[in-house]
Amino acid sequence: MNHLAIEPTDLPPDAVIATGERDVRPQDRAGVVLRFPIKRPNGAVLVLVDASGRPLPPGSTVTLEASGATFPLGFDGETFVEGLDQHTVLNVARPDGTRCRVGLSVAARDRGLARLGPFSCVETAP
Repeated sequence: MNHLAIEPTDLPPDAVIATGERDVRPQDRAGVVLRFPIKRPNGAVLVLVDASGRPLPPGSTVTLEASGATFPLGFDGETFVEGLDQHTVLNVARPDGTRCRVGLSVAARDRGLARLGPFSCVETAP
């Protein structure tokens, strides 16, 4: 049995790998080809602010409207969101129960580890 692995830290920072290890048993005097599927999640660090330009509060929840994927909002209105399309809509729920919505356009070259924004969050009804 041969244990093969790749070092995740050798991958680009915006690459995601499900598993970097495999155990294989090649036939006698044979080689083996392994594939380690690597995904690029089309993500970016986004800065979200309210109508007055202040960062949204930490603890807010950011939901990608297209997929329903949820991401936490941290300090300074920053969140890392995966699954960005060219035109993306985010719904934000603040800890106090208020909600707002952000619509943004992201070019393919800005995905990865880009830090984009600030994007203004428009208030919505509860």
